[in-house]
Amino acid sequence: MLIECKPISKEIIERAKRKAKGKKLWLHNIVVGGDEASLVYARSNLKLLRKAGFEGKIHHLENAKEKELLYLIESLNEDENVHGIMVNFPLPKEIDALKVREKISPIKDVDGINPLNYGRLLLGEERLVPNTPRAIVEILKRITTLRGKDILIINRTPVVGKPLSLMLLKRDATPTVAHSKTRNLKYKTRRADII
Repeated sequence: MLIECKPISKEIIERAKRKAKGKKLWLHNIVVGGDEASLVYARSNLKLLRKAGFEGKIHHLENAKEKELLYLIESLNEDENVHGIMVNFPLPKEIDALKVREKISPIKDVDGINPLNYGRLLLGEERLVPNTPRAIVEILKRITTLRGKDILIINRTPVVGKPLSLMLLKRDATPTVAHSKTRNLKYKTRRADII
């Protein structure tokens, strides 16, 4: 089944516009290193933000050290004009991703990667959760009931596969998480109601 997501996206943008009406909300998106895919994703987010009436800024730190990145996050945490912070992953190997996740203020963590927000998700609270799993669940809810469905997730990353599996469990689906080392993937794809 092919899903037309543009109408859903448009509806979500309109809903966000109504919620933000009269407020000047800012998201700061941080890209570290030269990963072109991260830059494309950040630019795409900025475009969507502006459509929804928000403001945004991309901080591209091409050769930043961990200390510089943590300092930037801390300064954004303290700035009352900053309402959301998003760090694009993957980070360069020399930067400790856990330190970065811990540094983002839980109330400004729009991607739900701070350990406090991640822990809340594990406990079934969906306050601030990663954007991609939230979008997937939103789309799936519109086309089918999730209760009792066998759903195969071919992704085990901390920002997509793992949170998506938790969000689906909360909706009484039965998620299976597969990855590059999964055996019998073909069998699992045939068995799943949704992939």
